[in-house]
This record gives sequence, C-alpha cells and structure tokens, in this order.
Amino acid sequence: MCPMYSYKCSVCEHITEAVRDVEERNSCPNCEDCNSEETYKIISQDIRATVNGVRKGHHNSSDYS
Repeated sequence: MCPMYSYKCSVCEHITEAVRDVEERNSCPNCEDCNSEETYKIISQDIRATVNGVRKGHHNSSDYS
C-alpha cells in the first residue's frame, strides 16, 4: 500500500492529496484547482493511524459487546 501525501499550491493555496510511491514522494503533482506546477509537500493536519482497518483511538460498537 502506498502512503498518501499532501501538497500545497503556492499560487492558489489549494491542498492536493495524492497516493504516491515512497520514491515519488518529493515529486510534487500539479495543483488540482489551477494546474500550477508550483506545489510543495506539507505535513498533513489529518493524520490517522489505522490498525486492522480500525482507526487507532476509535472503537467499533462491537468492541463492547
């Protein structure tokens, strides 16, 4: 499974998320809104770890039965 990276546009400030191979992580995609090539990688504000398909820190209702 490839990780998801977030890229911010320097022109319109739109944030694009892209699933990329680790080798491609520094190769920034064009902006989805304005198609600018002036994008840079950012640290995502919405990082959620999953364990066995369940978000860490979150529980299924079946966990308590």
